[in-house]
Amino acid sequence: MTLLRACVAGLLWLSSSVFAASLVTSGVTFDQQSGLYTYRYSIDATDLPSPDFVEFAILAEHGGDPLLPRPPSYGSNTGWRLQIASGGWYREDINVNGTFYMWSGLTPVTGVAQYDFWFTSTEAPDTSGQNNYFIWASTTMGPENLPLDFGMVIGPNIHYVAPPPVPEPASAVLLVLGLAALGGAWRYRSPSATLAT
Repeated sequence: MTLLRACVAGLLWLSSSVFAASLVTSGVTFDQQSGLYTYRYSIDATDLPSPDFVEFAILAEHGGDPLLPRPPSYGSNTGWRLQIASGGWYREDINVNGTFYMWSGLTPVTGVAQYDFWFTSTEAPDTSGQNNYFIWASTTMGPENLPLDFGMVIGPNIHYVAPPPVPEPASAVLLVLGLAALGGAWRYRSPSATLAT
């Protein structure tokens, strides 16, 4: 057994013991041929206090970048769509925030025994111990719009770095005009400004 397989097996064991109190069951597998990890999440609908379950989100990046690309592949039950969402809760007792892969229910889903979500990533599992998911339901709307459930499950260690911004054409034109003006000012000297030798 390779070290990588041993680590993945250990994380799978952790998901069944450490994270058992969560409403979410998580797991991860690694495909050596593609080099991709597949992260899977299940939610037992009987554990939800309301059928108005509308969002499940996994932390994908700590910096809150809304331009985070979608994962290479992903899926869910019928009736859900994947979005990239930034935000979260910064309270000391919750503290789950950043950019998320977030599945939103297109309509309230009823009569489903289990919700399943998955995506692939080149990133190995995160071992930071930080909260990395939340479940939000319309029934949790209130003064603070708090999540129905949150905590730590197996998720990727993604630290996305945004590409450098491309200058707008207007900014480039202004830069060229400014440099031309400086060049012209340098060439032009007033006769009274020259020093006699």
